[in-house]
Amino acid sequence: MRSSIWILGCLLIAGSVLAAGWLIASRERPAAVVPAPQVAVQTSPIAPQSLVSAQGELYYADGAGSFFHLEPGPAGLRVSRVQKLVYDPLRHQNAPDLREPHGYYFDDLGVDFQQTRDRIRAELAAAPPAERCEELAASLLTMGDLEGLVAALDIEAYVVKRGVALTLGEAGYLVAGVALCDLLLEAGDTQRRAWQALKNLTGQDFVENIERVDQTRASAAYSDWLLNHPAAHPFQRVVPSGG
Repeated sequence: MRSSIWILGCLLIAGSVLAAGWLIASRERPAAVVPAPQVAVQTSPIAPQSLVSAQGELYYADGAGSFFHLEPGPAGLRVSRVQKLVYDPLRHQNAPDLREPHGYYFDDLGVDFQQTRDRIRAELAAAPPAERCEELAASLLTMGDLEGLVAALDIEAYVVKRGVALTLGEAGYLVAGVALCDLLLEAGDTQRRAWQALKNLTGQDFVENIERVDQTRASAAYSDWLLNHPAAHPFQRVVPSGG
């Protein structure tokens, strides 16, 4: 009799354990949620740069971890602050309230970046030789200073306008289109580079014979195309087919 009661008790305990296990297993388990930084970087074969909307702000991302905070200014968008996205999982180990589980942090680039950018802008505005203009424009492009490059398109000095227009145009920025139409009226290497850039920007080839120096008709055709296809913003880029 006692053995029967003991066996029955064991069965009841085992049943309870199994029932509890089934209930626990059937419940929806809470998902482990690790917040990630609300950023995005897009790259492309020409220039790894893009506009990013994140955390209620507008950034300009250079594709290498630098983020340029944009805000409205008198002449459109202006850069208000520059930060670098870095991965540092060991940061704030002794300060849990400051530590991010994902390990990503925004670091201000500070005064050094601004001073370097302003120095390059000033040297470019002084209209150095053509080759140096292109070097300076390329440096600003690498830094992500589209604001400075777009402003430099209005500088009257031909060497500056040429260097900046070719740099922006060959990087795929539509804002250079009008200046490139003017360069298409030049001769030699400048004319050929402007033609190639305009073809990539518009997807159109209005040049019947590039060996003919006078490309007035082609320049007007590209100008009309650009007028009918305005850029949505100064930073708009055209990704080449297959890219």
